[in-house]
Amino acid sequence: MSSSSEGKPGAFSTLSIGVGGMVGGGITGTENVRQKLLDSRKAMRSLVTGSDYIIEKVRELADQQASHREELTVARIDTMHQTLQVLTSEQQAKVAMLREQRMKGKKAMMDERQDD
Repeated sequence: MSSSSEGKPGAFSTLSIGVGGMVGGGITGTENVRQKLLDSRKAMRSLVTGSDYIIEKVRELADQQASHREELTVARIDTMHQTLQVLTSEQQAKVAMLREQRMKGKKAMMDERQDD
């Protein structure tokens, strides 16, 4: 995810547009998948720290996590696509501008880390 800007306002929130209920499933549709991913992570930690380490179980959990991440990625991209479809061309341009600014900020942070 990941990859995440959780807790930070994104381009869509900056535009003050509501997308709740617009997308089939929406955020509530991914809560179950997110919970499954968290449960899988906990199970993986238990295997790492416990005395019953079984490599086959690790592989199974890794496959489950990959599947859950795929579902979340598809849902996120679908939501972004559907949201962009209802924006005016001016709003779409603003989203593009905000996304570009965000990417420049991320690049600057990465450059700073490399300099350290």
